[in-house]
Amino acid sequence: MRRSGKWACLIGLWWIVVLYGGPAAAQDEVFISLSTETTTLQTGEFYEVQVLVENVRDLWLTSFEISYDPEQLYAVGTTSGAPVQAGPLLADADTLVPRNRVERGRILYTVSLLAPAEPINGSGVIANFRVVPLAAGSAQLVFRDANLTSVTFQDSAGQSVAGEPQELAFTPVLLDLNIQGDTVTPPPEFTATPPPTSTPINEITEEPSTTAEADATLVNITRVPAGQPTSVPPAVTPDSGPPVRSIVIAMLAISGLALLLMAIVYVRRYRR
Repeated sequence: MRRSGKWACLIGLWWIVVLYGGPAAAQDEVFISLSTETTTLQTGEFYEVQVLVENVRDLWLTSFEISYDPEQLYAVGTTSGAPVQAGPLLADADTLVPRNRVERGRILYTVSLLAPAEPINGSGVIANFRVVPLAAGSAQLVFRDANLTSVTFQDSAGQSVAGEPQELAFTPVLLDLNIQGDTVTPPPEFTATPPPTSTPINEITEEPSTTAEADATLVNITRVPAGQPTSVPPAVTPDSGPPVRSIVIAMLAISGLALLLMAIVYVRRYRR
């Protein structure tokens, strides 16, 4: 029986190592979210909105459509074009931007890295744009569509070879805004000259855009509290949907602790 107690002790310790030190526990959920310095806005003022990604691995292409009410918010770049600017995560990388425009109350943006750039890992600001509130009331910026694509590279005969692109599973986080002040008109804009690109734009096949009346394809969650700074928010498990993985891990942890307790009881009893 003393041998059985030792085995039970070893099993309990093994479960604890697996649960708290194994790769399953180290995996963090991927988010794409929107953030501003303040969620209480004044009409007629310019505000920067950041697009953040969290816990991405080997991110190579990012594409999103952000919808808003054009009666309440004006996206800077609606007339001049190129409303979205690259964020710090793309500051030193070679990129291609086949889509960057405003269309019927939606901001459409697609950016892809170009070799020999390294895929993006971790968290940070991948893009930003500016808005001007036009009318008082509650407003939202919502991800209507989004795609995060990863690519891994392997060394083959001294050359870096890309693997098959993989879509990352992620949770989109919307932005709730409270607008105050009198109704104003959109600010004047001038048509800008498109920036040069090393890759001919006609070689890029752009996905067809959906109509403004179509239903949203993503389920956005609300996670950022009002007034939170624009720093990268900590990874938080979303409230939507049952936390199945958390429940399973908790049950396994309880089982491991129970086995460890049984082992201690056996060892103490049979040492006497």
